[in-house]
Amino acid sequence: MSHYKEIMKDDLIRCHVTKKADIRFTDGALPHAMGVTNIQIMRSTQCAETSPEGLGWTYAHAPNIAYFQGELMVQYLANPVSEHEGHTRVFLIRSSDGHHFGKPVEIFPAQDFPTAPYNGEGKEHLKGKMTHSVIHQRMSFYLAENGRMLAMAYYGISPTDPRLTPELPPKDSVKTWDMTDISLVMPGSGYGVGRAIREIHHDFSFGPIYFLRYDSSGGYSRENVDNFPYFEESDDEGFKEACHDLLKDRCVTQQWWEEERFDQSGFFTLPPGEAPCIYTLPGNGKDKICIMKNALVTVSHDGGETWSDARRSHTLETSTGKVWGQKVRTGSYVIAYNPTTDTAHRWPLAVAEGENGQDFGDILSVLPIVPACRYSGRLKNLGPQYIRGIGEYNPRPDEDAFYLTYSNNKEDIYVSRISVPLRAHEENDINEDMSSLSWKDIAANWNLLVPSWGGIDLHDGALEMWEDDPYISAIAERAIKPSAFFEAEMEISIDQAVPERGLAIAFQDDSGREPAKIIVHGDGYVNSRVFGSELHLLSFNPGDRIRCLFNLDCVKNEIRVTVSAGGETSSKRWHFDTSVWNLSRIQFRTKHIQVVNDHETYPKWGDKGNLAGADHHIDMLRARIYSLKTRDLDKT
Repeated sequence: MSHYKEIMKDDLIRCHVTKKADIRFTDGALPHAMGVTNIQIMRSTQCAETSPEGLGWTYAHAPNIAYFQGELMVQYLANPVSEHEGHTRVFLIRSSDGHHFGKPVEIFPAQDFPTAPYNGEGKEHLKGKMTHSVIHQRMSFYLAENGRMLAMAYYGISPTDPRLTPELPPKDSVKTWDMTDISLVMPGSGYGVGRAIREIHHDFSFGPIYFLRYDSSGGYSRENVDNFPYFEESDDEGFKEACHDLLKDRCVTQQWWEEERFDQSGFFTLPPGEAPCIYTLPGNGKDKICIMKNALVTVSHDGGETWSDARRSHTLETSTGKVWGQKVRTGSYVIAYNPTTDTAHRWPLAVAEGENGQDFGDILSVLPIVPACRYSGRLKNLGPQYIRGIGEYNPRPDEDAFYLTYSNNKEDIYVSRISVPLRAHEENDINEDMSSLSWKDIAANWNLLVPSWGGIDLHDGALEMWEDDPYISAIAERAIKPSAFFEAEMEISIDQAVPERGLAIAFQDDSGREPAKIIVHGDGYVNSRVFGSELHLLSFNPGDRIRCLFNLDCVKNEIRVTVSAGGETSSKRWHFDTSVWNLSRIQFRTKHIQVVNDHETYPKWGDKGNLAGADHHIDMLRARIYSLKTRDLDKT
């Protein structure tokens, strides 16, 4: 038996991958999953006028997602600039269709707590009688048996090492390559105040806030904290009943271990580990599996009352970016994680599928590209991270898809709807007329990246893409039947006559190599893009419908293009920029040059600097795709 198989046979989670992620590329140079709608539901800015919550805060993280009363709800926490910074607030965003999301609404406010009771690490750094709390959360929602929806957040304490002040230190004040001598008390390190809870009513109004549990290890109790009353003091018997249901649900409450890790009451039966994700395996309903950070895995055969010792799954290659797993409506299981051992660069976001909840196949990338980090802040790991789906103890939409939420660069919040079964390739030629398609058709077959400052939607017989964001593209990507010799025909238009803006149409292989593309520029020219330069193919007027016919030959490394607009036609032929075996997807994006971070960039101490102009809208680009056809010409 090979060493690989010897290791795999002892793993509780076994990932049978044939490709590994290359983190030089934010999509891991992996095949992209089809039928994925990635929505940036919250984009932070430093400007209060353009920020969604009106505060101008640029740290957003730890989202959780639920489905209630026919709507998706996402709860996330936010700080002004950095992780583990005081004044934390928690916000809720809702969507009635899973595609269009509203504005954030505050659900848990910032709180100050007395410093005297605190008996955890770093007490010497707490100055004054009161200290700002730092909210932490590993789960947010629970639908009780009586129909009450509960939301919760954990109020932690995070004393700050004075060397980490001011908030963004000069480069020479902290050794950016070494944090071993820095006192850093996390809000989830077991020394907090307690877990707060409130009800989300059926009309989406909020009930009063109570404490559900106090963290005695941090020194706090019902006697010395009066910010919120204890839940048993509520006059609402239904609310108290729902809280008791939650406290009795072993597999849900185990997710709280990290923040209450010093509890010795027997409340926690799970082995030590952070950010647990628990789901039920096939069989009698009592077999559970739990995946934690660093690919630690444990199993229970009695419904979560007892657990095996946690051990690392070596084929689930991940670090501290967290893992999500669940059963989907089709009966299979899916897993989502960052397939990298580099905790600083948590990309790509990958998904895999399997039949038994423990064996998973090849990984596919969810996001076609990971937009760059725009704002400085301490401990802002890069990429899509803290991945969470809808827990099996909560209702889920009745769809052949599953939902994930995550933060990107710890500054934006995303939701991804991912169709199942997972697939990366089209099996047939494409013949799509957008005027005859529904949004369900688009969601099932395209991979979309929808900016908060922009959108993608079906409108007036076209798939419309628009954005006015300086640092993110709207992307509509269609997988095609992989072919070395094929024809593609499309009809498109763009509205705005802005010279520096343009719609890129690129042909890619599974690894993201782009041997050929054209750019439809806002200055009224369709250009070829080859060998780092551009050549005019045809001029047009904004709003003109542009017809493009492509013939691509991966054996000859050659592309032939015929473009027609406004009664004019032009044909050109040129060689590929790079050689590929075949091509497997067509990508439409509203920026032909996209700013991304590389794997050498890590703004651990907030010394990266902000990207210029990130707070402000730029000139709008609006493009439309009316039709797309492909024909495989390779007879083999």
